[in-house]
Amino acid sequence: ALSKANSNHNTAIGAYAMEVSTAARECTSIGGFTLRQHLTGEGNTAIGCGAMEKTGGSANTYCTAVGQGALTYVQAEAGPTTAVGHEALYNLTTGKANVALGRYGGLLCKTGSNNTSLGHLAGRFNETASGNTAVGAITLTNAEEGENTAIGSEALHGLKKAKQNTALGCEAGRANATGSGN
Repeated sequence: ALSKANSNHNTAIGAYAMEVSTAARECTSIGGFTLRQHLTGEGNTAIGCGAMEKTGGSANTYCTAVGQGALTYVQAEAGPTTAVGHEALYNLTTGKANVALGRYGGLLCKTGSNNTSLGHLAGRFNETASGNTAVGAITLTNAEEGENTAIGSEALHGLKKAKQNTALGCEAGRANATGSGN
């Protein structure tokens, strides 16, 4: 863990934790392979096997990843972003200011920003959309557009190419696939 001498005020515990860090500052890495390829950045926290593992030497700042595989592929300047749960925001690359809480929350989000996914599979297939809020299990899982709000289990579950929708309640708007402004 933490094999490079020129990093500052970091904590690394676990096999290969912060293995190639060169200029990271004030980072906490707990668990095998956490922040493994993280060269630079500041104030990042990775807890759980593989959390923020493949950051590719990016200069992320103030990202928090808790859970196996959380924020695994996060790249340059994606912070501040928070992912808590098994593979939460796993594929995020450059999207900024995202929050995911729950197993597979925001799993496939890559470049979307300002999204909030709270619940198991919430916002799972949202790759590029921004400004979505999904609260509840399996909510807003297929959205390709932004500015949608879904609160309740499976709310706006079928939504794909639509924006500016609000659904409140269990399965609310579940059948809406393309309607906007509802």
